[in-house]
Amino acid sequence: MPIPDPADLAVWRYGIISILLHRNEEVETLEEALIRIAGVQYRRPDGQFVSYSPETLRKWFYRYRNGGLPALNDTQRKNTGTHHAVPKAISDSLFQLRQEHPRWTFARLIEQLVQDKLWDMQSPARSTLYRFTRTCNLQRDPHLTVHDPAKPFQYPFFGQMWTADFLHGPKIRVNSQKRKQASKSCLSQSGYPSDPYATGPTQGKG
Repeated sequence: MPIPDPADLAVWRYGIISILLHRNEEVETLEEALIRIAGVQYRRPDGQFVSYSPETLRKWFYRYRNGGLPALNDTQRKNTGTHHAVPKAISDSLFQLRQEHPRWTFARLIEQLVQDKLWDMQSPARSTLYRFTRTCNLQRDPHLTVHDPAKPFQYPFFGQMWTADFLHGPKIRVNSQKRKQASKSCLSQSGYPSDPYATGPTQGKG
C-alpha cells in the first residue's frame, strides 16, 4: 500500500477541519461541530475509510491555527519501534513489580520507580514508559477481581440486626472557637432484616 505524501496528508486533514474554521459561531459551537464531523467517515489518501474522535479533530484544528498547513503533518518519533530509551534497571524493575503487584496501575508502578530512585521523572519520558508497558503487556489485567461483590443477606430471627445513626448539630463560634451545639444518637431495630434499608419498629435513645 503506497504511503501518502506528507503534503497530501496535510491537505486532506485540512479538508476535514476546514468547516471548523469557517463555521458560524452563533449557529454552532466548536463542541457541536466537532461531534458532528466526528460522526462521518472519510476516505483517506490510501483509499481506506476512517473516522476520528472529536479530540483528534480538535488537535488538528489547533495545530493548524498555531502552525498552518505544515503543522498537520505527522512528526516521526526518533525511537519508533524501539525501547532503547528504557534502561535495563527500569525494565527489570517493571517486570518484577508487575509480577508482585498485578493490581497496581501504571501510575503506581512508576511511583514505585521514583521511590526506588530508578527514575528521575524526566528521562526516559513518561510516555516512553507507558509505551513500554503496553508493548510488553505489563498493564493491569482488567479481569482481576479486587473484592467479592456484595450479596443480599438476611437474619433468621427478628431483632438480630441493629443499626445506629448519629445526628450532629451545627457549630457556632464562641470566643473565637467553634463548638458543637447538639448531638443525638439513635439505635434502631430492623423489623425486616432481609432488606438492610428497611426499618421496622425502632427504639430511640437520645
